[in-house]
Amino acid sequence: PVVGADGIALPLIAGDRLEPTQASDWPLIRTDQHSWRFGDSYSGRLLVRPIDGLELQGSLAHVRSPEARPGGGPDANKVSLSARWNDATSTGERYAMAEYARTSELDGTFIYRTYLAEAMVIRGRMRAAYRFESTERPEELRNFDQFRTVRPSPDNSILGISRWSLHTIHLAFDVMSPNRRAEIQPFIEGTFGHITKVGGGVFDAVSLYGTDRVTALNLGVMVGFGMRGHRMGRYGALASSMAGMAGMKM
Repeated sequence: PVVGADGIALPLIAGDRLEPTQASDWPLIRTDQHSWRFGDSYSGRLLVRPIDGLELQGSLAHVRSPEARPGGGPDANKVSLSARWNDATSTGERYAMAEYARTSELDGTFIYRTYLAEAMVIRGRMRAAYRFESTERPEELRNFDQFRTVRPSPDNSILGISRWSLHTIHLAFDVMSPNRRAEIQPFIEGTFGHITKVGGGVFDAVSLYGTDRVTALNLGVMVGFGMRGHRMGRYGALASSMAGMAGMKM
């Protein structure tokens, strides 16, 4: 059994797990109690381009019991708003985006917010980018490994809310000619920031992680073929007329 924050044992139900858990898993259409999981969640998105290069987006979603496969877990209501700018000049390409997202669980009992701003400049074969992100996340009941949370998550397992404020700087160089379909881009990327506690609860970053500071340095190579200008989340009639524009690769 899993023991909740109040000391009560919470027995696990056979098959009560995240969906999917492996590549062979099928979506859960109905639960063992004959309640429908198919179609119990929904979302909608509106995207407009008032002027060339500017894109505005808003979306709403209701997700039924996202953490517990048979249902019964807390529902999540989500909102996302963003503004994106993309253009090309005689000296290169420019990109910038700002986004706000909000998730509400248990009818507003737990609220998590995210603020994101990022920008990128491409000059010839050089790519320079910067991102700032401030994200609130639930700190949930851990198992024997402090970096693994209990699943399925009992409703009373929230230890508190943390806010991760991170700065990321990214530099890349395209070894291949921009006119070729292939791309090979060695890059260096550094991230630094801090973790703070939001509201009440027993969560403490130093006790759990050993520090409330975040530092990371990544070196790598991005390799692609036929993907120049590719952007996830937009295709068909919504595809950009500016074929050379690409999203931030971080």
